[in-house]
Amino acid sequence: MLRAGAASLEITPFAGGPMAGYADRSGGSVSVRDPLRAEALVLDDGRGPCAIVTADLIGFDASTSAAVRAAVQRRCGIAPDRVMLAGTHTHWGPELREMRLAPESPLHAQHEAYLITLTERIAEAVQRAHERQRPARAGAASTGAAGLAFNRRIVTNGSCEMAFRLPPEQLARATGPVDPELSVLRISDSSGGDTIATLLNFGCHPVCSTDRPGELSADYPGHAKRLIERELGGVALFALGCAGDVVPARRGGDAALELGRAVGGLALRALAGLETNGEHALACARRMLALPLRDLASAQEPERVRRFFSEWAGKRERAVELQAFRLGPWPLVALPGEILAASGLDLKRRLAARPAFTLTMANTSAGYFPRRESFAEGGYEPTASCFEPGSAERLIDEAAALASDLA
Repeated sequence: MLRAGAASLEITPFAGGPMAGYADRSGGSVSVRDPLRAEALVLDDGRGPCAIVTADLIGFDASTSAAVRAAVQRRCGIAPDRVMLAGTHTHWGPELREMRLAPESPLHAQHEAYLITLTERIAEAVQRAHERQRPARAGAASTGAAGLAFNRRIVTNGSCEMAFRLPPEQLARATGPVDPELSVLRISDSSGGDTIATLLNFGCHPVCSTDRPGELSADYPGHAKRLIERELGGVALFALGCAGDVVPARRGGDAALELGRAVGGLALRALAGLETNGEHALACARRMLALPLRDLASAQEPERVRRFFSEWAGKRERAVELQAFRLGPWPLVALPGEILAASGLDLKRRLAARPAFTLTMANTSAGYFPRRESFAEGGYEPTASCFEPGSAERLIDEAAALASDLA
């Protein structure tokens, strides 16, 4: 019999700390537009618990993941390889990577203090979820969400033009692929009535609030989660799908609120009439994968790459983490960075399950994974990746194999 518990805690830092998402920011945050949260869902089919954590963060790097997992194991005994950590990828949250701060920055002390607090807050959320476990049922569904986002890579004659914004009349232009699927997992109590948790999985960059660059915000995922909790109760989690090259159709003003309402409303529609079951088995797997690095010290590399990935200069490969859970027939695959939509669609085809959940910016977030052809086409994503061409394809191969092992 499945058991489940869920909890959420606020993780909003004090204003003034460093922010993640845009390299050209100077100084720290100036105010809080809406709170940032971490959510935890603990599941157990009688063979041991596992935890899914989502948080309003740019992502989880390896050191933060290791610290959180150690704290979770200390507090409630869940093994590190059974804890999945995924950031919503909001671009209006705290910076977690110290190497992104200038050496002379006055924000180092504040940054270090926040990391300690963040680690314990996330671990506490998992502990509370673990303590709240009760008999539960699970069900999943998906629905189309076409028109809410577009692919910012416009490739013509083998050359990429980046379109971070498109006027409304140009949204019908031929751009790269988008995964329009919104996948939803509902965990209810044993009666099927009360909601314990709802997990939303959708692929669109949380970058709606571009007109408020200094305000801390969960962006549209925060609004979607609040809508779900108002209507269904329980704890709502949001995990970003494969959206490395996918951005909102609208930005600025009330765009975050509107997109959040749209995503949340579509999720409610998908869940209407959904049947849940308490007999689903749970399986977990984790694997490290070493991927080849570009020559990051080469003067021929873009300055952006050499600066962002200076810690990897002179190294030949970088290890990233792949992780997969399976709850009944539904795979949940955690991917370590920004995965382009075409790669996500490829992975879903191979998983051959509906719905399938692809959680990015997870565990060891390592930047962009452009497809092989993207390097030849140009554009932003290849200039923000430390990996050799072909790494994205290998990542998807290995992720599909890992998830298939759990079937």
